[in-house]
Amino acid sequence: MDKRHKCLYCSWSFKKKCILNKHMLVHTAVKPYSCSKCPRKFAQKGGLGIHMKRVHLQLKSHKCTVCEAQFSTKAEFKLHSTIHVDKKYKCRSCPDRFVQKGDLRRHLKTTKHGGKNIDELLLLPFSAP
Repeated sequence: MDKRHKCLYCSWSFKKKCILNKHMLVHTAVKPYSCSKCPRKFAQKGGLGIHMKRVHLQLKSHKCTVCEAQFSTKAEFKLHSTIHVDKKYKCRSCPDRFVQKGDLRRHLKTTKHGGKNIDELLLLPFSAP
């Protein structure tokens, strides 16, 4: 059985209690990681690392092979990469398009487009213009 340690403040859960304890810092005012170049402080070491790359070192080690845009973090690069992917899931109520069906589902829930059942909207056939 997989015992999960759940955060008291959000829906996240973790396999190890020590990881939960580290995560809990994001919900408190405790920020033990200080930037050596400015007054900023961070709850997690990773946040300090990202800050250093973006702000002080201005490292952009992630380069898009399609348009040559450069990014400081892998997460920023991955988000950017979605603009080059075929977005086959289209909202029927607005011009928004999505790479994944789950992204369209989230969009439909948050915008409440059309007032129809979300599952019905997802099953309707779509033909690209």
